Amino acid sequence: MTMFKEIKKRATRNAILTLIFCMVAGGFLFVCFGKDALTYLKGATDITEASVAKIKDTDYAEITLDKYNLYGCYSEQYSKSGSSQTVSDYYYLVVVGDDNDMRFMGVKVKAKNRSKLKKIEEEYTAMDNGEDTGTTTTLKIKGKLTKMESKPYVHFKQTISQSYDFSYSELDSVTLNLMVVDGTVNVGELVFCLAGVVIILVGIITMIVAASGVTVNKFKNELESRGPGYIDYVEQDFINAVKFAKTVRIGREFTFLIKGTKCVMIPNNEIVWAYPVKTTHRTNGIKTGSTHSVKLLNNRKKAFILPADNADQANDIIALYANMTDTIVLGYDDGLNGLFARNFDEFLNIAYKNHIYGDKNNQYANDNYNNYDNGNYDNVNNGNNNYDNVNNDNNNYDNANNGNNYYDNTNNTTM
Repeated sequence: MTMFKEIKKRATRNAILTLIFCMVAGGFLFVCFGKDALTYLKGATDITEASVAKIKDTDYAEITLDKYNLYGCYSEQYSKSGSSQTVSDYYYLVVVGDDNDMRFMGVKVKAKNRSKLKKIEEEYTAMDNGEDTGTTTTLKIKGKLTKMESKPYVHFKQTISQSYDFSYSELDSVTLNLMVVDGTVNVGELVFCLAGVVIILVGIITMIVAASGVTVNKFKNELESRGPGYIDYVEQDFINAVKFAKTVRIGREFTFLIKGTKCVMIPNNEIVWAYPVKTTHRTNGIKTGSTHSVKLLNNRKKAFILPADNADQANDIIALYANMTDTIVLGYDDGLNGLFARNFDEFLNIAYKNHIYGDKNNQYANDNYNNYDNGNYDNVNNGNNNYDNVNNDNNNYDNANNGNNYYDNTNNTTM
């Protein structure tokens, strides 16, 4: 049938766009965090007493710092907050390796551990002066084993050369240009990587569902269950409906919205309120564009969003409803919104309960609807999209918006 073919075709296109987005977004997360996630799953290698060869072959390391291997701070990293700055990380010398090959390398430790680091330094100084108290404070850190940044590396070499009387030519034989960066590998990498995999799977599953026609068949079965002839009745309305954007069709009896891989069918005689919505998009406070849509609310207060290509098209959707029926309140203002939330029965009395859907005696509207040419709706309301008096039969809405009989704010809504 024409309707189901069209729905499946549009659902498949939507699914392709979803798949592309999911592959890009999920692939980005997987590529960025996949390696670190795998490293996290493998676990950290304890390099406290490991050989130099093993340390060089390690990506994710764990080391226990104490007075026997921690040899003092050689650099600091600061973070700015307004006009002030505070220390965020400390760089310390640490001795690693075994009796055959011992080397200096670095550890980058978060400032929150400063008190423990100072205690370890004090214990080392006491031990070095022959005043060992016998207490040993330890601090275990875990993170990526990576090369030092250029500036800390300069400080690293200077500190070793000056404090331990090594010449620069000797430094390569007693040092490793490596440091353990505390906290740089954690469960967050695994979470982001798994999120990327899930996003990719969602895109693939969406594509499979759309291509197989599962949701379309479900929609078809639902219509068939409503009795003989009902499916033909709906399809005829779908075929004769006016197209808006790429996913909206408005017929005399139903409004059809193809959302993702599904088709949502909204009975027009249940719609009680419709108004355009303009959404302004901002990035870092800077306006980057805007999108338009029409919000529908039915007699159970359920909301539906009909996408529109632009403001004029949103207006034309409203005008089409105006030409078809008097049962829908059209346009937005704060008074209507308050009444809808506060006293729904009174809101329904404005239009929905005072008219019968399809009973509008408007020959121009009937002729105009029949002249629509699959989206050619330039003359929907005689060229006038400023629908201040949309419901011409019922403009006395004193209880709806405190005496304001016109919907002048229709195009300014940003709900």
